Amino acid sequence: MRKDGTLTVKGTLQRQNGSSWTSLSGQKVTIYFRAPGAKKGTSMDTVTTGKDGKFTARFTAKQDGTWSATYAATSSYLNTTSIGDYVDVR
Repeated sequence: MRKDGTLTVKGTLQRQNGSSWTSLSGQKVTIYFRAPGAKKGTSMDTVTTGKDGKFTARFTAKQDGTWSATYAATSSYLNTTSIGDYVDVR
């Protein structure tokens, strides 16, 4: 990824419903960035899932690091964090 380029973080929030998956709409997902060597990530934005459970957030690529999405626990669902994606900025 080129420095100052646009980085797009996309995902779909779903829950398991028996043997199938159901999309969760209208839910808040927080996008985190963790720089190499950092012990924890920094909250970059909170987005709301669409009717199909999909979410998108755009950022300016400034430095190398790992991006992930977190869904906070509610009274109905447990919290979860995506596997992070490392982005090499040049």
